[in-house]
Amino acid sequence: MTLGELIKLRAEEFGKNIALIQPNDEATGFNALTYKNFNEEVNQLSNFLLEKGIKKNDKVAILLQNSIEFVISYFAIVKIGAVAIPLNTMLTFEELDFILQDAKASALITSQSFKETTDELVARVDSLRFLLQIENFEKDCFSQCDTCEPLCHCEDDDVATLIYTSGTTGSPKGVMLTHKNLISNAQACLKRIKVTPKDNFSCLLLLYHSFTITTCILTPFYLGASSVIIKSLKNFKHVLKQLLICKVSVLIAVPPIYRILADAKTPFFLTVFPFKFLNPIKLCVSGGDALSPVVMHKFEKKFGIPLLEGYGLSEASPVVTLSPLKGKKSCSVGQPLEGIEIRIVDDNSKELPVGEIGEILVKGPSVMKGYYDRPEETKAAIKHGWLYTGDLGKLDKEGFLYIADRKKDLIVMKGLNVYPKEVEDAMYSHPKIKEAAVVGKRLEGGSEVPIAYVVLQDGENTTEEEIRKHLKHLLASYKIPRSIEFRKELPKSPTGKILKRLLV
Repeated sequence: MTLGELIKLRAEEFGKNIALIQPNDEATGFNALTYKNFNEEVNQLSNFLLEKGIKKNDKVAILLQNSIEFVISYFAIVKIGAVAIPLNTMLTFEELDFILQDAKASALITSQSFKETTDELVARVDSLRFLLQIENFEKDCFSQCDTCEPLCHCEDDDVATLIYTSGTTGSPKGVMLTHKNLISNAQACLKRIKVTPKDNFSCLLLLYHSFTITTCILTPFYLGASSVIIKSLKNFKHVLKQLLICKVSVLIAVPPIYRILADAKTPFFLTVFPFKFLNPIKLCVSGGDALSPVVMHKFEKKFGIPLLEGYGLSEASPVVTLSPLKGKKSCSVGQPLEGIEIRIVDDNSKELPVGEIGEILVKGPSVMKGYYDRPEETKAAIKHGWLYTGDLGKLDKEGFLYIADRKKDLIVMKGLNVYPKEVEDAMYSHPKIKEAAVVGKRLEGGSEVPIAYVVLQDGENTTEEEIRKHLKHLLASYKIPRSIEFRKELPKSPTGKILKRLLV
């Protein structure tokens, strides 16, 4: 099945069910689309794109904020066999230019708010044939194009989307994900959690991210449930009200959001709204980065809602593991989803015994087709069907995965391995520490030492000596940071992941 066929089937089976909900900025009301109406609007835009000459395998980029129009655009593109390229709205002009040039994009769907940037991009990128602004959707498409299914042929092994990686190890690469990759991952996610077509999934993370597309859009769509599109996280009080007014029951977010909720003082919730009494949320899922065990414990104790942690990467569509609802283990990111295999290997690709740390390899139907136009890098990443993730971890006897760190972040001090995540988890157990990042500083002779960057909780003060004293009870002496620098904030990606490369 392709993504276009999925939407067509849902329109036939769940036509009256709400597919998408978008609350207004003040959280006083919302717009909604049924599956029937959603499929019709997707078909209109698909037919419009065909009229404009967009054909199978053409690349069509989307530069939009979170919105119903974004989701319509995404499915309209993939329904005709073209390839959707969701763009991060926070990228610079040069970064956007690189992606469009690299992908040889044929068209760009955007909005008036990006007009200055997109006008320059159209002038710079030779492959761009036309630009469509969502403000002109009704005039250009909906009043003229047919709502019937577009005439096109698409296979489940065709590339549906290019997700450009963040470029932590060089220039961004386009991860080629097929219809089969994405649908199989959504299916596998649903087999791990207990949800129904009556559930409302949150979509408050940026839609350019593979984690958002799969878990916040494709997973509820496969089920026939609803997705609640949150436009912006700038006013977090309004975001919480929006989640309530739209009766979100499955909250999907990144660790910084759960940290905010866990640390927020109880009176805040009681004065803004009776969160604990009116809140319909029954399940929370964290992904995109490592979740501190301290934050998880505080959150679950405070709200009495299960918080499940998962692990994944764009190259795997992206979810690889997810904690079970019952029997989850502390510090583990759960077990592999159905159909996914995990192997832990050493530097020579030799499989390691249970409990030993090595590189995480992944195999299954959600593993990418490869990197776009980069055959050598694809060969290096996928060997004999196994995806080499570059992440370090270990498995226990029951198949639970424990993440140690990124392979490139490993600190080797006089032959001893120091895993930054282990040190950071210990630092997060200090009540005055809000955020922590540990990186390696290279010394003369090639050895490294761990150093830390810390953001304190609001209104708190402490010293390096006090933090080291706390860590002595939790870590071997060689793992304790040699220096600790206090900062007002740490550099982060749009998903809230701390960008360690900007600290060294």
